[in-house]
Amino acid sequence: METTIYNRLLMTQDDYEMMVMQIWLNWCGEKSKNHKTLQKVLTCVPLFNWWQRELQKLEAQFLIETQPFLNQIHAKRMYAEWTIEIFSKFSKPLLKTALKNE
Repeated sequence: METTIYNRLLMTQDDYEMMVMQIWLNWCGEKSKNHKTLQKVLTCVPLFNWWQRELQKLEAQFLIETQPFLNQIHAKRMYAEWTIEIFSKFSKPLLKTALKNE
């Protein structure tokens, strides 16, 4: 059976998806200046797709590195430590596209 992130974190798939959406919202908030730009960034599909691929890369590293700690209670903290790097990543062209006036 393939180990999934939500299994490693001892979460349901729904809880995991809600957590990822919260991380996305927080990431967008950090990249936005105000509510208007936040809305543009949040709704930019190419930007979200790029962000999701970057998060999946970090999650893949997390799964490999935490294999020895399988089923330990600290998995959620370790996940946060591994994926915090997503906040230092951004795609300048996609952010520019998202913020372009319609």
